[in-house]
Amino acid sequence: MTRISYISPYALVTAALICGCSHTVYDLFPGSSDPVGTGGGCEVGDCGSGDTDPYNYGDGDGDSTGLPGGASGEDHNKCEPTLLTGQPLYALRFAQSGKCILQGEPTLIGTDPANLIVTGECSQARDALWVVLADNYTALQFRNEASNLNLDVRYAAPTSGTPLVLFEPHALYNQRFLRTQESDTRFKLSPRHAEQQCLTEMQGGVEIWPCNPTATTQQLELLDCAALNP
Repeated sequence: MTRISYISPYALVTAALICGCSHTVYDLFPGSSDPVGTGGGCEVGDCGSGDTDPYNYGDGDGDSTGLPGGASGEDHNKCEPTLLTGQPLYALRFAQSGKCILQGEPTLIGTDPANLIVTGECSQARDALWVVLADNYTALQFRNEASNLNLDVRYAAPTSGTPLVLFEPHALYNQRFLRTQESDTRFKLSPRHAEQQCLTEMQGGVEIWPCNPTATTQQLELLDCAALNP
């Protein structure tokens, strides 16, 4: 049985023994203030000027998160990204259900191609793997390895029940997520355009709903690709 290792959002870069295996613990979320201000996302065709910084999309030449990259041993090839080379790959798992956030079926956002977001088995399949890109203000992008599209709140809507999709990377706040620590291994994610909302697992998909300290369906874990089943 493959052992799953949890990546602590706040741990310093040290060696740790988790589930009897030796793994590196990464500091994914450096603590610093966000000087951008309120900014905000936008509805379609109604983008404001709050976010003038296009951030760092990541061009494959370096690691914008500051994370050590790559897996080793027999899992090396499966965990080596083909789109953003040199970046480590992770899975995003909901702690309560044990299901991961995956690329779903193709769809359209307006006339632009996109993909649905679903939840399912955690594995080293490309549609279940993500590159995590951090900007200078601690906000995070999640780039799907299968499609090279970003995790995105559809139409930048701030309302409860809005689903998550995969969409072309851009600089708006509905593709930038802030973390809230729940424990050493668990955290919540809020889109910057609607910071009172949290990613929530809902009937095989992911939607935004008001952040609730007792909602276990909002608790996420970041898993190292090398520790996942093939």
